[in-house]
Amino acid sequence: MRSEQGLMGRDRDKFQARKRKAQKLKIEGEKDKVVVMGEKVDEEEVKVEEKEIILDIEDFGDETAEEKEEREAEDRRNARKRKRMEREQVQAMEEERGDSDLANKRRVDEFVAKEKQIPASAPAPAPAPATSTEDKGSDSGDDGFDMFADSPTLDTSNATKASTKTSSAGATDSKLADNWDDPEGYYKTLPGDVIIGRYQVVSFLGRGVFASVVRASDMKGEYGSNLAVKIIRNNSIMKKAAEKELEILKVLNDPSDRNNIVRLLDSAEHKEHVIMCFEGFSFNLREVLNKFGKGVGLSIDAVRSYSRQMLNGLYHMGKQRVIHQDLKPDNILVSADFLRIKICDMGSGCFENDGDRSPTPYLVSRFYRSPEVMMGLMYDRGVDLWSIGVTIFELCAGRVMFAGNDNCDMLRKIQEMLGPFPPKMIKRHMLAFPALGLEDKIHFNGDLEFFQKGVDKVTGYETTTPVRILKATNPIKPILLKATQKADRRHVADLVNFIEMMLTLDEKRRPSVEAVMRDAEFVKIK
Repeated sequence: MRSEQGLMGRDRDKFQARKRKAQKLKIEGEKDKVVVMGEKVDEEEVKVEEKEIILDIEDFGDETAEEKEEREAEDRRNARKRKRMEREQVQAMEEERGDSDLANKRRVDEFVAKEKQIPASAPAPAPAPATSTEDKGSDSGDDGFDMFADSPTLDTSNATKASTKTSSAGATDSKLADNWDDPEGYYKTLPGDVIIGRYQVVSFLGRGVFASVVRASDMKGEYGSNLAVKIIRNNSIMKKAAEKELEILKVLNDPSDRNNIVRLLDSAEHKEHVIMCFEGFSFNLREVLNKFGKGVGLSIDAVRSYSRQMLNGLYHMGKQRVIHQDLKPDNILVSADFLRIKICDMGSGCFENDGDRSPTPYLVSRFYRSPEVMMGLMYDRGVDLWSIGVTIFELCAGRVMFAGNDNCDMLRKIQEMLGPFPPKMIKRHMLAFPALGLEDKIHFNGDLEFFQKGVDKVTGYETTTPVRILKATNPIKPILLKATQKADRRHVADLVNFIEMMLTLDEKRRPSVEAVMRDAEFVKIK
């Protein structure tokens, strides 16, 4: 039998807590049996379990009716708290998993609710993005197919199962709509199907909240045999969002093909679905990193080349005043020879002068979300520059830079690597959150201390502690020195300066894309 002296640290704390609690419990049954926290155990089978320590104790006497009522009330309170924490954990997992149907449904509901609040003539707002997990046990963030569809799944069941419904000989196209779509409004495709009489489906690539994507071949031969066709869901809200995406894609289309942005080749309507045809690419940057640099990063030369091209894409987006709002490795395509990259998926994008653009703490996939967004401040094209800076660090280090569990955890990790936020920015945040109805979620107090979340080791409940962050405790340079090959370490100082320029905490002081391209030694062509 274990004694109190034989227990160490956390187990001793649990023993003492259980011992105090046992004083209020009613002892029933045989003499060699005791009841601890509602369970019967033999004295000879006492052991320390992973989640609950069960110990034999002496008879402490009967509890009074008042004590019993108090204990039962406390048990009910604890049960409610556990259920609430479980719900929050489930919600966090749904947000983390891009392929979660429940998370997707929640995002669509939020999108529809916001849509109803704006005039019909106004552009559709960008949806709140979700991230997916590449590896739950690593620092990686979003993975899986995310080429042209936000929050993808790789479940091909809807694409591989033919409809069992049949139509009458005289049925019109409108009467066949149920056969074309699944219950959620996704267009059902099979290899060999032909879209708008031209694009033959080769394979199913994936689907997200707003669309499914197939690999297709141009039967006319004009665009070749490696195309990505995005098929928007048959839904009025989705169609309006697609109209916005098409508007952005058309102003960004470059016949000379030099702006590092994926080209829209064709668009049309097919069986009441908006379709968009894009040039096909072999990989996205996430896949390249997982293939060649997971845990170690890519070579300095590869990082430099990709950085220049990403900045070039941002520069051309800036000329048209376009904000992407969801840049991450999944939304950057890579050619078959790994030499050329292009920015894709404008489904979350907007124009900088859009009238319905407003602060929201959940814009952009979480790991690539800028601090001004999380703090409820008004944003501009700087959110895209931040996302690119985080992506470039990931290419160098082979891991996600800020793998936070939520916005609060993200802000903590950002300060650990980049230092404290400027006081003026914190004060603006403290004014912005109440205006958004989020006064109970403010991340700092009046003394400019950060509310750091934690978990009590004994109770397992969440705790909040005000802390004053004075400097970066996990700076970038040592991390990149460790991740960089010895021959490339002479470039690390320029690389760190380059990344820190893009990750300037105060969005009002963050340089423009043009300034970074002009001043950063790392990307200068020498």
